[in-house]
Amino acid sequence: MAAAIFTPKSDLLQNKKNRQRVTLPFKQPQNLLILDFDGTLAPLSPDRENVRPYGGIVDVLNEITESGKTRIAFVTGRPTDQLIQLLGFDGWMEIWGEHGFERRTRDGKVEYFDGSGVLTMVDRVMRMFVMDDFFRRLTRAGLAGHLERKRAGIAVHWRGLPEKRQEEIKQRTFGILLESFSDKLAHVQVFEQGLEFRFTRRSKGDAVNTILKSAPPGARVAYLGDDLTDEPAFQAVEGRGESVLVREEFRPTNAKRWVKPPDELIAYLKQWRDKDGEHV
Repeated sequence: MAAAIFTPKSDLLQNKKNRQRVTLPFKQPQNLLILDFDGTLAPLSPDRENVRPYGGIVDVLNEITESGKTRIAFVTGRPTDQLIQLLGFDGWMEIWGEHGFERRTRDGKVEYFDGSGVLTMVDRVMRMFVMDDFFRRLTRAGLAGHLERKRAGIAVHWRGLPEKRQEEIKQRTFGILLESFSDKLAHVQVFEQGLEFRFTRRSKGDAVNTILKSAPPGARVAYLGDDLTDEPAFQAVEGRGESVLVREEFRPTNAKRWVKPPDELIAYLKQWRDKDGEHV
């Protein structure tokens, strides 16, 4: 397995002037590059708060953006503000967080979605009360140290733990799931090394479909992801662009192409950058 390459935070910030420059008005980009984060641009890690992109990723993404030919959007299971901190830069990116529930635009505006429309404040308050009840149940089951509370979900993580401890967490989690099965506001999203109680029907595929609506005819489009939660996004780009599975080991998938991180991933992004340069 390829070694994870971490980029120091100081390196992530070294192109600050360039990032500020590309936030100024410019011609609408023609192409669309849509990216997952964890497991795709950065290695999976039990230390979710301190994970960083593979070395070289930030530089090549900045180069792609600076060409003015490609619009980059991130679609992640994380909240948008968390991803901003982990990437180490801000200003030019569009982020869809929590599997399409939350959108942060290039100008910093944040919206919340459910179904096909924007979520109202009343809906958000009702959802919060139900989530609070779920969170209390999971905490009483002894899972507090493994929970990630989001705006539209509660994730239970067991990545990196001993196998026996993983099984204990799974049993307790599925016990809560059985207790709550009749609750129509919640459903379960399984991901690698964990699961999430979701309080919205949004998926990464919904986010990608919304992004694609603004793609001009003839745009070059790609979605890169690694996890089971990326499968709806792979399906969304079918017939519109390229779906790329980014993993060290292959698994069955709807994606049409497979690259290994970090070297093959960086090579793919550099090829994208170079194709943009051909049309400058």
